[in-house]
Amino acid sequence: MLRQPIRPFRWFFSVPVLLALMLLPLAGCAKSNKAVIVSGKITHKGKPLGGGTIQFHPTAGGGPIPGGIKPDGTFSFGGVPPGESRITIETESIRSTVQHGGDYMRMPGAKIPEGMKVSSAPQPTYVPIPKKYADLNTSGLTWDVNSGNATKNFDLTD
Repeated sequence: MLRQPIRPFRWFFSVPVLLALMLLPLAGCAKSNKAVIVSGKITHKGKPLGGGTIQFHPTAGGGPIPGGIKPDGTFSFGGVPPGESRITIETESIRSTVQHGGDYMRMPGAKIPEGMKVSSAPQPTYVPIPKKYADLNTSGLTWDVNSGNATKNFDLTD
């Protein structure tokens, strides 16, 4: 009885080839999850918000992605996944800061040491907006984020 010799050479190359053939149909199926840098300007009745927070709530899931609103009403930050997001905007977080002199670094009643300068950077200005914009269920703001439209302005009209 003749036995055929074992051909390890064939076995060595056939396993990777079979694996590659099995995985080939899956290539290109993964959705792109590259985070996008978003930017824009937020106004209330045509006037820029003076500070606050904008949050992106991706409809595909995951937690909210917050970003700060600058004193001129603009925002720019990264980490937002592509796709549809619901948006919330609030300005209450800067209310107490503005009421205490508008300087983030100064505590109420604190004295600035002699010779130390207070920042000349623009300071936030509290602009009251309807509370509905801070609530995910009532804001009504959405944005389909992708690399082609990473800039959007919001005018809060009521």
